[in-house]
Amino acid sequence: QTCALPILAEAFWLMEGYFVRTLGMHRVYNSAFMHMMRDEETDKYRQVMKNTLEFDPEILKRFVNFMNNPDEDTAVTQFGKGDKYFGVCTVLATMPGLPMFGHGQFEGFSEKYGMEYRRAYEEENPDQGLIDHHLATITPLLRCREKFADVTDFRLYDLVSPDGGVNEHVLAYSNGQATQRSLIVFNNTSTATSGWINESSPMASKGEGNEHQLASHRLAEMFDLQRGPQRYAIFSDSVSGQQFLRSNVELHERGLFLELDPYQSVVFLEMDEVVDDDTRQYGNLSSYLHHRGVPNVLLAMKEALLEPVHSSFERLVRSQVPLNTESQPTGQPSDPTFMDRTARLLEDLLHEISKLGKFASSTETASNTILLRHQAVVKGIQNGSFVQMRNGTNDQLPGPYFEITLVNWSLVHGLGLVSDDKEDAEISRSWLDEWHF
Repeated sequence: QTCALPILAEAFWLMEGYFVRTLGMHRVYNSAFMHMMRDEETDKYRQVMKNTLEFDPEILKRFVNFMNNPDEDTAVTQFGKGDKYFGVCTVLATMPGLPMFGHGQFEGFSEKYGMEYRRAYEEENPDQGLIDHHLATITPLLRCREKFADVTDFRLYDLVSPDGGVNEHVLAYSNGQATQRSLIVFNNTSTATSGWINESSPMASKGEGNEHQLASHRLAEMFDLQRGPQRYAIFSDSVSGQQFLRSNVELHERGLFLELDPYQSVVFLEMDEVVDDDTRQYGNLSSYLHHRGVPNVLLAMKEALLEPVHSSFERLVRSQVPLNTESQPTGQPSDPTFMDRTARLLEDLLHEISKLGKFASSTETASNTILLRHQAVVKGIQNGSFVQMRNGTNDQLPGPYFEITLVNWSLVHGLGLVSDDKEDAEISRSWLDEWHF
């Protein structure tokens, strides 16, 4: 029996495509990747990719991409250990073809040595911080190479700046279908940027009769997003841990807008499509965020829903500060309209709570009860009734904090009265947690 061995070629000066296309090599070392990413000639590398995609996308699968080899300086010497290194490393791990890591690259070794070396000549200790960051950000990408290795669904995009120009320093590409979809973006420059990712570069395919055809696709099409005014997409970035909420209408018409810091990489491996309801919570949050990312979209949506209550609560609590300042040791507010203002702010808070909980009952009873309790506490502070109680506490609640605790308690203890429920005290306590007071 005979066995066909894969042939791996070493080519330079942008001859990689010729070796696999004409000479029939199975794989070829892609030195252009290392040199152009290192020198931040991203525009040239994007052109290499565009030319390859227009001629034969399958060639990309033959490239062996690397950041160092025995003939070159080590990766840490060429790329450093910061965001640029990990951005290029992210691209290395997610490009079609075969990623190749040099000896000692994860450990951060800086000694350059060739194939003839029997041993290292320098005593270097592994950089544990660098290793840990590799394990956290790069290793997970290598473990799902099936999402990136093929080229059938690979697409390369321009980042179009708000002024309409293409930012050639940004490398953006998507790959995969269904649950395997991904979008990788890397800003290979020391300058922050922003723009829209939408139209892909022309890519060759074979039509009827093996006819050579070129076609471009939009990002929303590649992510199979349904168009509709109530449909939204949530993109999750595995690098920053941020989530981005986008309108499907905007994604279809303009694409995905991103703001990128210097050498920032974005890795979208998860995308969920959601449908808004009549309350328009997703739509309102999308307008409020205005393309900003958040740690959790669902939590941010809840916070946006609670914002009117939070604002009213904050104004009410801040209005009580004069009761506990050093300039007012007796607790006597300098503003004669203090209690009237407290009553108005309390009414505002109860009104927002009533709207949030959709309670039909009047807020008057709750307001009167809370104000009576509050006035009693303020009077007790003014005449010194709580001094003995305060002096009897431990050091964990010293000075004015004792009084302000009583003041705040008097304001929140009866909030549950708005619900018209007999267990109003328990409801008040539950709202403090549920509504993140």
